[in-house]
Amino acid sequence: VLVVHPTLAPFVRPLASPHLGTIGNVHECIAAATVTIPKEPTFHVFGVYVSGHDARAREDVASHITPWLSAPAVFMGDMNHIQNQVLDSLGQRDLANWAWLRTQLSITARAQPTLLDFFRLQKPLDTTLTRPQLARDGTAKGSRIDYILGTVHTRTWLSSSQVTIMQNQLGSDHRPVEFIKSIQPFTPPHNTINAVLRISEFSDAQLKKFHSLLDPISTFASLLPEHMVSQSDKQVVEDAELIFDCLEIAARQVTGK
Repeated sequence: VLVVHPTLAPFVRPLASPHLGTIGNVHECIAAATVTIPKEPTFHVFGVYVSGHDARAREDVASHITPWLSAPAVFMGDMNHIQNQVLDSLGQRDLANWAWLRTQLSITARAQPTLLDFFRLQKPLDTTLTRPQLARDGTAKGSRIDYILGTVHTRTWLSSSQVTIMQNQLGSDHRPVEFIKSIQPFTPPHNTINAVLRISEFSDAQLKKFHSLLDPISTFASLLPEHMVSQSDKQVVEDAELIFDCLEIAARQVTGK
């Protein structure tokens, strides 16, 4: 299942494909969406779960996502696969193995990887595990079986993103893997701003307070349109972002949220 934050909702749409699930649904252990953010190339996001015990399910998942390896795409989730016995496992006798994924991540004499393991590329020797466990005798064991994988078209993201295995498990036996990618700043459309701040739902009293809080910047805001022509694109974006920040601060003061 893919869960989309309200601020991103206007830029996300279900990925139309007969063999893929959509946001909020699970079909063949895959949920997928297309993300189109202003000033950024369009890319696809796949939420994936792969059983460690069902070979047929693994084959189905592989066959359904293979066509998307040639597009800008990110695959996230529990892959039930240990790529490196030394770095990605601790005290494990039976190593989880997804042969298809091992091939996509491996360098051979004949082929380069078709998928990039963002965590391993950014942290080559990190041994943090996503599924830490305790053996019966109390000794630590576990594995890294949860991944953020990108196709080769996302290689440029390596310098503008970071991947972290979080320490809190949030009620699960797996640790969350956080992936943060920087994007070009942009001013959200009015419907997005309203979806976040809920300004249209303010009472008359709240609107009056909202307007009074924004009064100090009203002169500055009124001058922006006539000066946009002589400003650089960067300055226009910065000014617009400043206005949005002021709107958000004022709205939060009104609602107390």
